[in-house]
Amino acid sequence: MQSLIVMKFGGASVKDANAVKNVASILKQHPQRPLIFVVSAMGKTTNNLVELAELSRAYKKQEALAQYQKIKDFHFSIIDELFQKDTKHTVYQEVEAYFTEIQEVIQGITLLREFPFHLHDRIVSFGELISATIVTAYLNKIGLKTEFYDARKIIKTTSLAGGSEVLWEHTQKKVKETFLPFPEHICCVTGYIASNLENQTTTLGREGSDYTAAILSNILEASEMRIWKDVDGVLNADPRRYTNTYVYPQLTYQQAVEMSYYGASVIHPRTIKPLENKHIPLRVKCFLNTELEGTVIQAPKHITQPPKHHAIIDKFNQILLTITPKDFSFVMEKHVDEIVSAITHAKLKVSLSQNTALSYIICADNNHEQIADFINELSEKFDIQKQDKVYLKTYLFLTERLADEEFFKAILIQRNGSTAQMVIPE
Repeated sequence: MQSLIVMKFGGASVKDANAVKNVASILKQHPQRPLIFVVSAMGKTTNNLVELAELSRAYKKQEALAQYQKIKDFHFSIIDELFQKDTKHTVYQEVEAYFTEIQEVIQGITLLREFPFHLHDRIVSFGELISATIVTAYLNKIGLKTEFYDARKIIKTTSLAGGSEVLWEHTQKKVKETFLPFPEHICCVTGYIASNLENQTTTLGREGSDYTAAILSNILEASEMRIWKDVDGVLNADPRRYTNTYVYPQLTYQQAVEMSYYGASVIHPRTIKPLENKHIPLRVKCFLNTELEGTVIQAPKHITQPPKHHAIIDKFNQILLTITPKDFSFVMEKHVDEIVSAITHAKLKVSLSQNTALSYIICADNNHEQIADFINELSEKFDIQKQDKVYLKTYLFLTERLADEEFFKAILIQRNGSTAQMVIPE
């Protein structure tokens, strides 16, 4: 089988006309074929479409139309710059058709006053459809033969709104029918979006474009997958909060999963598994400086040395809940079962938990609706104390004694081997 590279360009890498031109220059540096790349919505378009969906759900017609116009103006300003306002170019008609469809959807919602679950995914899917259409048209304009592929025709999922599960057997068949034998042109695939077996639009969850690329890499047995970001690679800490951050030259699949699990914005948490299953390396590269090697994530047998620096991951907007039985009894297995059941029912995202003799303590994402549901379910048998305005600091790959001034500010500390976590007041 031919050597295949699958690339993924996120929203920041296509946020404006100059960014799209930069994507083109990167693709020119990779003349080998086959080449498939996955593209996200431009800039903050997904967030803006989510807001549009919420305004439509709330039947706020004027606000929804204003948001719609804001999104439309943003995209056509990019098109104008890329195509020198040549309105005869087909990209204008193609993108206009998408916006006509968006308008029809939001007008239908406000008129019928109904919002079926699948309409949210349908609205937010237009970000990737429009982005891939513009990028494909521009690449062809400058002589890079490229074809647009709508992932809804290729990736099949269940019907869970906001983050469906891939139906692998159906998806494998569609992917192979679409890309085998490998085409000679560059393939531009919409990230994040898919469809169910009834061909209704679904999505793979936020940051799901990484997952799209991993699915294609797995099924087509790519030699490497590359994610292009605005940082030099996978960093040991957020450079906006810490100085002298370090780029990991290499990580194992397991180390990358750990970092994602604890909150690092490395890659989509589900991305690693399809790659690990086929031993496909994942390289995180910087689209601002393509000469940098970046970080390669691969099987442990290919890693020559452990991480030289520990990772620091800060997770904000957390809440600390201390749960105590009202009868002042010890916390027994039955209490833990009830608490865990309430966590599941409320869909609470727990970052850390600790069991003491008289209480059960959890640190979780501070989602007010979920917290209220959780407390309501337990309120009859338990007293629950809340402490918000806290954040969770996680250290990974520790090889030395932990020395941090915030250690003395922590209100809860856990350590397990090379991992340490602290809940700290903001």
